[in-house]
Amino acid sequence: MDTKNPTTNLIIGIATFGLTMLVAGVKLYRRHRMASFVSGAQDDVPGEVGIGNEKPGLVPDIPDTAETHKPSYANESQKNQPLTFFLLLFAITIPYWVFGGKSLPIPVKLPVSALAALNPMIAALILSYRQSGSKGIKKLFGRAFDYKKIKNPIWYIPTLLLPLLVYALSYVVMRWAGKPLPDPEIPLLMIPVLMGASFFFGIGEELGWMGYAIDPLQNRWGALKAAIFLGIIWGLFHLIPDLQNHQTAEWILWQRFGTMLLRVLMVWIYNNTGKSVFSSILFHAANNLGWALFPNFGSHYDPFVTGVILLVLTGVVVLGWDAKTLTRYRFSTQGHDKR
Repeated sequence: MDTKNPTTNLIIGIATFGLTMLVAGVKLYRRHRMASFVSGAQDDVPGEVGIGNEKPGLVPDIPDTAETHKPSYANESQKNQPLTFFLLLFAITIPYWVFGGKSLPIPVKLPVSALAALNPMIAALILSYRQSGSKGIKKLFGRAFDYKKIKNPIWYIPTLLLPLLVYALSYVVMRWAGKPLPDPEIPLLMIPVLMGASFFFGIGEELGWMGYAIDPLQNRWGALKAAIFLGIIWGLFHLIPDLQNHQTAEWILWQRFGTMLLRVLMVWIYNNTGKSVFSSILFHAANNLGWALFPNFGSHYDPFVTGVILLVLTGVVVLGWDAKTLTRYRFSTQGHDKR
């Protein structure tokens, strides 16, 4: 990396800014959590510090034990076993990694092992069937189209447009930096095809990652930590296809760093859309579409530039929203407290 290049220095500065916001967000979360704990102790309010325990009067007056009697998917998801899911997922993916080194006969440069994108869904279906039989499978499949959970339509904007904005900004930055980029040559008629394929494989991945694994992780560690952990696992899942695609170590490092940041954004949207897996699938599909549209069919995509932009966006989210849930906007808390 040429540190004498002003463009490189600018990108490093943006990355530092994004990282600073991430750190600041985590520190704000810890400070807010400690203040909530002290306030709860003074008011003699039982229960651990967590979701919805900041101020009395802001939470429905329902004891936690009452929730266990409701037949909701949120309660059933507590039976999910993320570790078992990860082990099963990697086990059934090994044959893809061993025998999937050849390239797929499609314009986008991907190895055959990329077809393992359906395996998170398969692993989640197997475990759901073991836990709840055919009802578990039906319920998991239903989450792929749970768009009714999205009560506020405004969340469709970041769900669909944020990934496309990231790639558009990446293209602009690379153009401005003078990097050689061809003119886009993807036919417009290919866009619906690419989006349809991206949505299909988005179902294959997100029914596992978000439909099965994320909620138990969030309940244990909070939204931000769970998102980072799941993002790392997601990156490891794609590591072998990266190597089979003959990518450099630097490319892989920045690409997997970017996927971790993408997972934080996905959990942020997921939690703010009533835990809608459909929103995660849409986001995943839009992200894959943006990558495929990058000139040409991802051939000139640079994960370093995209990773820096994602770092800034993720920093804004972590700084602006409570890290425990990624649902409460920090800077509107005082206004809520006055009620």
